[in-house]
Amino acid sequence: MLRLHSHMLEFPLMKVLLESLNNPDVLLLDELTTGLDPRSRIELREILKELAATGRTMVIASNILYDVSSVCDVLGIMDNGVLLESGTLESLSAKYSRQRSIKIYVASGIEKIEEVVSRDSKVAGITIEGRIVRLSYDGDSNDMAELNSMLCASGIKCTGLCEDKDAIEDIFLKITE
Repeated sequence: MLRLHSHMLEFPLMKVLLESLNNPDVLLLDELTTGLDPRSRIELREILKELAATGRTMVIASNILYDVSSVCDVLGIMDNGVLLESGTLESLSAKYSRQRSIKIYVASGIEKIEEVVSRDSKVAGITIEGRIVRLSYDGDSNDMAELNSMLCASGIKCTGLCEDKDAIEDIFLKITE
């Protein structure tokens, strides 16, 4: 078993070390993104995704929940050393959030988006800030895909439609209340 801390990753040789490990069964990684600049955090997430693709199991402790949720298959929520809940982001979101927070980036057609999304019964609320639309949404991933198709069919061009990743912090707060 290998333990790494974020300050160790500032050295270029760490990437080589990580890539040349003798296939440990489990990697314990503690607060890897603490103190890293945005570029380094992005590069580290890519390294972790590559390691995960090789079938390695990683246990990642972090207070930066977005970083963890973007690379992990299963999340564990701990408080004071006690595991309170675990599951996929989608299963935790379904259990602890009445609604998803969806963010839509609109390239054109913003003037008709409120009318179009209001046709979807799963939309519980809408906020428009410039070309960014935020929805409170009761649907699952398949429903989000249908919403995207409906937007396209209505002539609304979007550059992105995704679940707002800040939602993991909301889930953490609900679990640890």
